Amino acid sequence: MLDVQLFGLNPAGHHLTNLLLHIANSVLLFLCLKRMTDRLWPGAFVAALFALHPLHVESVAWISERKDVLSAFFWMLTLWCYLRYCERRTLRNYMLVLLAFALGVLSKQMVVTLPFVLLLLDYWPLGRLRFGLAESTIESRFGGKLSFFALLKEKAPLFALAIIGSVTIYLVQRSAGAMTSRELFPIGARFSNAIVSYIVYLRKTLWPVDLAIFYPHPGASLQAWEIGGAVLVVGVISAFAFWNVRRFPYLTVGWLWYLGCLVPVLGLVQVGMQARADRYTYIPLIGIFIMISWGLPELLGRRKQRGVVLAAPAILILGSCLMLTFTQVGFWRNDTSLFAHALTVTEGNYLAHNNLGSALEKLGKLDSAIVHYREAIRLKPDYALAHKNLGAAFGKEREFDEAAVHLADAQRLNPDDADAHADFGTVDAQQGKLADAIVEFSEAVRLNPELMNAHLGLGNLLLRSGRTEAAISHYLKVIELDPLQENAHLKLGLAYAQEGRVDDATAEYSRVLMINPGNVNALYDIGLALAQKGKLEDAVRRFAKALEINPGSADAHNALGTVYARLGRTSDAAREFSAALRVNSRDFNAHLNLGILLEQQDSLREAIVHYSKALEIEPGNPRAQVALSNARQLETNRRGVRGR
Repeated sequence: MLDVQLFGLNPAGHHLTNLLLHIANSVLLFLCLKRMTDRLWPGAFVAALFALHPLHVESVAWISERKDVLSAFFWMLTLWCYLRYCERRTLRNYMLVLLAFALGVLSKQMVVTLPFVLLLLDYWPLGRLRFGLAESTIESRFGGKLSFFALLKEKAPLFALAIIGSVTIYLVQRSAGAMTSRELFPIGARFSNAIVSYIVYLRKTLWPVDLAIFYPHPGASLQAWEIGGAVLVVGVISAFAFWNVRRFPYLTVGWLWYLGCLVPVLGLVQVGMQARADRYTYIPLIGIFIMISWGLPELLGRRKQRGVVLAAPAILILGSCLMLTFTQVGFWRNDTSLFAHALTVTEGNYLAHNNLGSALEKLGKLDSAIVHYREAIRLKPDYALAHKNLGAAFGKEREFDEAAVHLADAQRLNPDDADAHADFGTVDAQQGKLADAIVEFSEAVRLNPELMNAHLGLGNLLLRSGRTEAAISHYLKVIELDPLQENAHLKLGLAYAQEGRVDDATAEYSRVLMINPGNVNALYDIGLALAQKGKLEDAVRRFAKALEINPGSADAHNALGTVYARLGRTSDAAREFSAALRVNSRDFNAHLNLGILLEQQDSLREAIVHYSKALEIEPGNPRAQVALSNARQLETNRRGVRGR
């Protein structure tokens, strides 16, 4: 909300906020590691890896993933406050820890693993955890060593907050329908994907290529060797870390940091359809970075030139991360490049096909969009969103039978999808099935009372059906949801005009012009309203402005000609009616109006020609019939007079 107040909908400002938070997180991480270990370069290398690693691109470049960088900021802040508390154990310092942690939990559920990480840090590097009573007298700048149960008791309020946060988020996601059923992803498939994900994330950490915004869940399709291999690798690394816990404590702490922080997002409680996501590694990878940063120097022992030797691989690693991250950021420049890249690095990616289709449709490439929607449905026949998008696309192509089939499938697969009903209403309206369209839009509004396009579509149909008051209520609802919705203001003005509320109509048209001074329809409609009120000169200015923006508007030429005729400016009126006919030679109103004007100027033969053309365009139109009949009768009478 603050970003919108500062930057509006300009994405640059929102991206800047994410980037600044990511930089702050990197700096805080370095400061915390430096404070904990009193080691400069290992902490700096961890922070640099955190700042530059390609797996973190998604969390920073994706504005909607603000929760990643924001929750991590409070994670680092909690850690900093915890170090301060360990150095000086006061109630005030502990309350700061609780406050920072609570803000983190409110930002994203992954922060609930932080109390577990604090226990790990109590062992290394803080040295607060003892295994035997004999060590209880050892002091450090972070306080004397305590038993595991004492440290656990110390963190009880943090664990309580974590439990409350986890339960709350679980209930919210379940009520919102975000939880995936056990029938779709059985427990066995979830555990299999979880253990394999540990290895996939580890591989992408060490070799960060082929990164995508969405990885389809494999379901039960994982092979036994994949699952067994993942179990073996995790088991071997875990065994090595625990076997060397006293010699290399940073390996144990780093590995458990990585394993534990991923638990909430491994899909054991499945939310969404993804197998895994790059953004889930934002905090967990710190554990792996710690293992690398403290482990590499150990390989060189205590050689004199160890720092110089380590500098070259460190620069190479960070330089490689920088180049790969720069490349990965480039894929986020727009939807088309993002989802096209996802299709090149993944298989069976139905969501990428659907979203690429949606991006292409916005660019006006409807045929290409339909190809991708079809492919999404081929890969996942029960994908309701793709059926809805394909149905709506066929509706735009006026292939109504195909549209109806896919929209019906979308409703069958997801009966509570208000958008599918709204799209079906649009297709019915295009075919002139007004009653069916009203039913569909009404159902869409019932399912989602805040769906603006459904209210707008329903209002338009009710207006066409003569139910003006009902239409007005829906337009007002749209404006309540979005006061800057110019189309709703425009339609509300038309509804008011039909009820004879000219002042109210004029006010709505004026609001449209405040939102968009170049709205041709509003200029035209407010011109009509002003003409109706007798403010002819004001009406002329509005019509002239509309024609300045859109010279090809036959309606505006006609309206301006009519006002000129009322002002007695017959030559100007004739010019505008003729201009309307140049735009559209079959414009009924232009022929009729020009005929009337010519008749008033005693050019009966020319008037009869235009009346006749008007009747060709609209055979049986009573106004044209009466005008033609009167003109012919007048012409006959005049001939008779001349004959006598």
